[in-house]
Amino acid sequence: MNSSVESENDRSGEIKPKMQYTGTVLKTSLAGAKIDIGSGEPAYIHISQIQDAEGNPVKAVDDVLKAGESINVWVRKIKDGRIELTMYRPLDLDWRDLKTEMVVKGNVTRLEKFGAF
Repeated sequence: MNSSVESENDRSGEIKPKMQYTGTVLKTSLAGAKIDIGSGEPAYIHISQIQDAEGNPVKAVDDVLKAGESINVWVRKIKDGRIELTMYRPLDLDWRDLKTEMVVKGNVTRLEKFGAF
């Protein structure tokens, strides 16, 4: 575990979206899992936000997660005191962060009628 992750775990009152944590799986269910990220309250990860070792979505939570195992997660959002997690690494820059005249370097991975990804 790197030092920035450890320090984030200690500052549980400052949890923000996109923060990375190493969490411990507390309990799994059909819809997702409860994860301890050291915030005092368990966080939740929905099955749609869980991926296997190759980065593919999963069909059953128990195929990938087991109680007691450590996993890397990112904070997806915080709503009404509930922390929602994801196993998918968030983008460094969201669409809403883009400003007029801003230059961003990257690779085009897909073309669509309305633009490029």
